[in-house]
Amino acid sequence: MEIFLVEKMAVLLASSIPLSIILAKQISRIFSKFDSTLEKTTTIVTDVVGILVKKEMEIKYLYFNNFKAQENQKTNSIEMENLKTKEFSTVEKSFLKSEKSFEYAAIAGYLCRYQKLEGLENVINSFFTKCGFAKNFLREEYDKIQELPTSEIKKISTTIAIQNINKEIFAFSKGNPRSLLKNCKRILLDGQKTELTYNMRLAIKKRIKRLNQNGQKVIAFAYKGLPIKRLSHYSEEFAENDLIFLGMISLSNAVNTEIKEQMQLVRKLGIKTYILSTTKEKQTTGAAIELEVINPAYFETINSDYLKDLPDQKLSKMLENKEKDYIFTELKQEDSSRITKLLKETGEKVTIINPEKKITFQKIMQAIKKYRTDKENEPKLITHAISCKIAEIFIILSAIIFRMPLPLSITLILFIEIFINLPLELAIKGNSPEKDVMDKEYIFPKKSIPALPLLLNGLIIGFIVIGIYTFNLSRYGWTIGNSTFINDEVVIRSITMGFILLISGQIFNAYNVNDLNKTIFKKTNLSNKYLMATTIIVIMATYTIINFFILKKYFDITIISIVEWQIIGFAILIMILAEETKKYLLKYFQKNAD
Repeated sequence: MEIFLVEKMAVLLASSIPLSIILAKQISRIFSKFDSTLEKTTTIVTDVVGILVKKEMEIKYLYFNNFKAQENQKTNSIEMENLKTKEFSTVEKSFLKSEKSFEYAAIAGYLCRYQKLEGLENVINSFFTKCGFAKNFLREEYDKIQELPTSEIKKISTTIAIQNINKEIFAFSKGNPRSLLKNCKRILLDGQKTELTYNMRLAIKKRIKRLNQNGQKVIAFAYKGLPIKRLSHYSEEFAENDLIFLGMISLSNAVNTEIKEQMQLVRKLGIKTYILSTTKEKQTTGAAIELEVINPAYFETINSDYLKDLPDQKLSKMLENKEKDYIFTELKQEDSSRITKLLKETGEKVTIINPEKKITFQKIMQAIKKYRTDKENEPKLITHAISCKIAEIFIILSAIIFRMPLPLSITLILFIEIFINLPLELAIKGNSPEKDVMDKEYIFPKKSIPALPLLLNGLIIGFIVIGIYTFNLSRYGWTIGNSTFINDEVVIRSITMGFILLISGQIFNAYNVNDLNKTIFKKTNLSNKYLMATTIIVIMATYTIINFFILKKYFDITIISIVEWQIIGFAILIMILAEETKKYLLKYFQKNAD
């Protein structure tokens, strides 16, 4: 079985190439679920609607008859707060049907339509329906007489309607709360028309202001009874003055609470988030504060008009202040492009949130975590691969020096690289590190690997493999430089034993690389489920090529005896003992050196 020098050099060269590292990186790149451009993100820019808040609006609060109410989405009930007594109670939605002020508001909601606010009106009317006020009820109870014209300036929609049973005529109004409040002199409380005092009016205005500051849209409702004598025409001055205030409903785009935890992680990582919004300031600010995107005590809003007057130099300087948060509102596309460009020019790695392109906060966080996990595990992966190369080179050189048949072929080396090292190193690469890689203070580990432990690790495996290989050849009469008394079968059996031992060493190494100075029997080593599963797979792969005739013939290995398995088992125990002794001695000498 003499092998020519060129063939020996080819085997030696194959043993020196860390193919598994190259393949692991390529596989990770090809099959990665994450865009590699996201992993180094330092700055995020995002719009509001469809990202921080959902596109659909929802009712936030109801204010009627000295009550503040909020819908409980989970139980489909209403949580009520008495604004006078500060008492809380939970009632069914149907309870609101008994409130006269709410009943009149429902009628106003159905009768007074404003095309521009159709989306809001549909949400409000849907809620009225849930409370028991169906459209059929209105068709039976009321007939429209006249709809008064509305406008952007007036901001009030009014409909004159007659009650079918008793023929009473009413003016029902809804619209902007401030505009409607100006036209109201009374308020409906506990079914009674009460004078709307200065203090009452002031309290309502403060409430409206607070709701608007939180980014909520407020719709108010009012009504008044008209003379029974039906007129041919009702003027705005007649129908929309001296109204009775009923209450109001606030709405907002539902905050996307699913990303709140992700936003906290973004801030924890020190990644700056800029809101580049096409919406108005109030809605944008309300969502940003609720989701903790900004520091509510130190931020500034800049709209498109103000942005035009800001020169690039001054804007860049503002953006360099990472302590202060900025919200840009009512922007045009060119405004957003300008801000993004300036951020990039300051050296930031900018990522734009775009759900349509599947770029979300979650995707960014996942990409960053994967990147940092890979960086954390990279030294371990390299250690595993290089220690195998050291062992293989030592084995091949020893065989050449002592003029024995080569214990490894190129085919076996490739099998170890592709079917043993590669799966084990992918498991190492994907394992969650002990430290929190998603911490702002996380520091990427240096790529330098402790040379002495790595060298000793490879040499221990190589020495034991070549030792057992030599021992088995010697059992059948081999001596240095003399192969007269051995045949091919003996060589193949010895190669098989060395092959199994080298694979065992690499499996052992996969658990060992987590910390070259600590025992392999640490709980964290044994709890790596990916590595445990991969270990089972590589053992099955090894068993397959040893026991299947076609495969073992191709790889030039064979089935070995029970005695030879016992020798392998003993050698593995020596390998573990030698490795643990090495760690103890290195730790001991390091401690004394310190």
